[in-house]
Amino acid sequence: MFSSTSDSCAGGVAIFLREGVCQDTKLISKDKEGKCIIINFFKNNKYNRLINIHAPNNEIQRKQFFKNIRKWITHHCIIIGDFNVSLTKTDISNNFLRRLQKECIV
Repeated sequence: MFSSTSDSCAGGVAIFLREGVCQDTKLISKDKEGKCIIINFFKNNKYNRLINIHAPNNEIQRKQFFKNIRKWITHHCIIIGDFNVSLTKTDISNNFLRRLQKECIV
């Protein structure tokens, strides 16, 4: 088990992996606020990265949060968690993925 917790009672993320499912599992990074934890693991003859997030509720903080995790995204990367996004008609439009890539990922 890998975890990242905050000093307050609220918040935190964790990753539970069954023993023997993945090889060479390593903690890469975790933040002090309990918003993000990053591990690498070896599975199917390749190294993979798993990022578990709990994005901030505040839109400005959330945008900065996603910009900050950009540096951790690799080719074989899975991002899971609570993105704290409410989908609106604008969010589910054809332009949403392009806008997300432009603002947060790329």
